[in-house]
Amino acid sequence: MENNFNEQDSLKLINEMITQARNNFRKGAGNSFILWGYTIAILGMLNFILLHIIEPAYCTNYVWLMTIPVFIGNYWYESKRAKQAAVTTHLDKVVTTIWLGFFISNLVFIGSIFFIAINWKTYIPYLFITPIIMIMVGLALFITAKVYRFKPYFYGACIFWLGAVLCIVQYSWVESIDLEFIILSVSMILGFVIPGHILNRKAESNV
Repeated sequence: MENNFNEQDSLKLINEMITQARNNFRKGAGNSFILWGYTIAILGMLNFILLHIIEPAYCTNYVWLMTIPVFIGNYWYESKRAKQAAVTTHLDKVVTTIWLGFFISNLVFIGSIFFIAINWKTYIPYLFITPIIMIMVGLALFITAKVYRFKPYFYGACIFWLGAVLCIVQYSWVESIDLEFIILSVSMILGFVIPGHILNRKAESNV
């Protein structure tokens, strides 16, 4: 039998496989987004409340240490789930690398901010933590949206970029830092939790 599978057919097959990978998600694919969405939203609200209760105010920053066990637990869960998966696509690996790079960048950035603030003995660098992290979240979400062609992530990226702008605006107009935690919490619900649930429903429909 003559083989009619030429170069164009090969390229077509590859494109179809990429499209299928982008449109088919593993069950529970949005769990990490939901977990982090609720975690940061709750910690943001807790930080907002503690700012009005505890003195000195910088002590309230310790609530964010709770993200460490969440990261460890989520990393262990995702690693175990990846090993059990029948197929791990190249796109999945790319997205995992994006968010790992985001986490490392956050550590370096926050460490640098604290180093500068402590050595210069000024609180001003702290003002940049939340908006810049939100900008980086928006960037990671934007790339993830383009990789997976998943519009809710794109909308989530826009929400975080808008949230970063609102944080800067409220510094100028309200001259307070506590409202940034409300903005962050709302952004996490709209930009992480809701897209995460949408992604899980999409994954369930593909099972």
